[in-house]
Amino acid sequence: KTEEEAKLAAITGISAFFSESIESKTYAHSFKSETDFEYSSKSFISQDSLTSTSLELFAVHYTQSYKNKKEKKYSICAYIDKEETFKIVSQKLSSHEHIFLQKKELIKTENDVLKKILFLNEALSEKSEIEFLYAYSQIVAPDKTERFNELIKLVNESKNDLLYLKRKNPVSVLSSGDFSKEIESIISEILTKNGFVVSKNSEYKINVESSFPIHIFNGIFYCTPTVFVFVESKRETVSSKSYLLEKKSAYNEQTVIKMSLSSMKDLLHERLIKDFLK
Repeated sequence: KTEEEAKLAAITGISAFFSESIESKTYAHSFKSETDFEYSSKSFISQDSLTSTSLELFAVHYTQSYKNKKEKKYSICAYIDKEETFKIVSQKLSSHEHIFLQKKELIKTENDVLKKILFLNEALSEKSEIEFLYAYSQIVAPDKTERFNELIKLVNESKNDLLYLKRKNPVSVLSSGDFSKEIESIISEILTKNGFVVSKNSEYKINVESSFPIHIFNGIFYCTPTVFVFVESKRETVSSKSYLLEKKSAYNEQTVIKMSLSSMKDLLHERLIKDFLK
């Protein structure tokens, strides 16, 4: 191995250790119960904390390289300074804590349920980083993480509050324009998968206006779909957004329609929850 390859192998070993350690802590501490829409949290760390956060190592140091002249290989030892690492991790954790609590504060003065859901989703955008950094700090300095226990508890309580609000407050989907039934079905499926209850005549509505204009030129069919989405809470629009999709073309009209609907479905799956309800 070259010196650079030896250094990479060393840091890879540390990274693997931390990944396995955090994962084992995640599984050891995470379980949640649900009964009749009542949620109780019995965990400090949730299992999805690793899926959305890539492993970042802090305060990594290397020993001087040693070259085995006979085998023509370098050896290097990588190590982490625990005190230095905890200082960096706790600072990052405190920063995310501040952002989370600021966003959570907005909920206290809000009476509208849908807006509470939106604010909770916004606050919980910090959840993965908070949980990941907490698990990380437990590895390097388990005796110093107690001050963050209340934060982790609050994050889990917020997650359970969000699940409860979603289940107790149904959302209606109203679709108009081209292929309205197909669009309504797609959105209802997305909402259901994300913990919402979909029903008719709810106070909370997701309105969708879609257009699939078909044009033909030189025997080729073209379609550039557009969709306008706006969310209502008790007849008040709380958010809205328009999307212009990529132009689709085909020699057959049904083919271009199928391609356009598929593109619309992909867009809604990718953007609906992120843009409006997360």
